[in-house]
Amino acid sequence: MNAPSAAARVLRVAVLDDYQGVAKDYADWDSLPSGAEVRFFNDHLTSEEELVPRLESFEAIVAMRERTPFPRSLLTRLPNLRLLVTTGARNAAIDVAAAAELGVAVAGTEGLPYPTAEARIMYWRSMTGCRFTPWHPTPECSR
Repeated sequence: MNAPSAAARVLRVAVLDDYQGVAKDYADWDSLPSGAEVRFFNDHLTSEEELVPRLESFEAIVAMRERTPFPRSLLTRLPNLRLLVTTGARNAAIDVAAAAELGVAVAGTEGLPYPTAEARIMYWRSMTGCRFTPWHPTPECSR
């Protein structure tokens, strides 16, 4: 099967556990690449069996603090994930070593009073030279 064309494949970003529905207003999501799809989830899922179908198609995930854990067992089941952003400088619920082994970059929003996930996504893309289009099983990266 051929990879989707550049026009058909967009960067997909999931924002988790946005209980108050405010993440949309506290970041400049329009600064993401044209056509990027940002999906905000206001509910909280606890089991990997629920999380995997919800998250497996996303390349980037924004985790609100430690609300949703990302252990190795979950990370290995998210084949498209390339960037995991946490609101805050650290997140004890993310298995950073497993993420690194799987090629998933982990970033935080140091010292700012609001999430800046879109800036982290753009920074990651510029530093790694990764492109999400045209899509292949992994992003095309110039290293």
